Amino acid sequence: LPQLDLAAQLESPFVVCVDLGQRSPSATDDMELLTQRFRTLAEDAAPRNLKMCLEFLARIGPVNCLSTAIRLVRQVDRPNFGLLLDLYHFHLSESRLDDLGALPEGKLFMGHLDDAPDVPIEWLTHNQRAFPGEGTLPIARLLNEIRERTGFDGPWSVELHSDWVWKLPPVEVVKRLKK
Repeated sequence: LPQLDLAAQLESPFVVCVDLGQRSPSATDDMELLTQRFRTLAEDAAPRNLKMCLEFLARIGPVNCLSTAIRLVRQVDRPNFGLLLDLYHFHLSESRLDDLGALPEGKLFMGHLDDAPDVPIEWLTHNQRAFPGEGTLPIARLLNEIRERTGFDGPWSVELHSDWVWKLPPVEVVKRLKK
C-alpha cells in the first residue's frame, strides 16, 4: 500500500486507522469484516516496522466506543495492532475507564489530548474541541487513571479539529499548547 510505504519512508512509528463505514444490520458480520480488514492491514504494516493504531470515533461508524475498539484489538491479535485513545472521543462516546481492564497489556500505543468546551454533551460536535486544560475534561485525572490501568505513559499528541483553531496565529497556538 502506498500510504504504508510513505509512512515507512518518513520513519513514522505509527499509522492511525479508523473505520468510517456504515454499520450493517449484524454486529457479528461487522466485527468479522473489520477483524479481517485490520488483520490484513497490520500484516502489511509489519514488514515496514509500523504500528497500526486503531482510533474509535464517537458517533461515527461501527467502532465508536472504547469497549468495541478493545474487542477489535483483541480479535485482530497482531503484535503491531493496538489502540489510540482520544480523550474527546472518549468523552463523547459510551466509553468508561473500566473498559481499559479488557485491553491487553502494551496495546495502548498512542493518545490524543484534547478538551471539551462547557456545552451539553449532546450538542458537542467534532469541530468543537478545546485546547487541553481550557475545557471541562478532568485531563490530569484521566491521564493518571489511564497510566494506572494500562501502564501507558505516552506518546500523546494534541489533536484539535476545530475550525476556530486553524484561524489563530501559529504563535498563539504554540503559546496555548505550552500552558
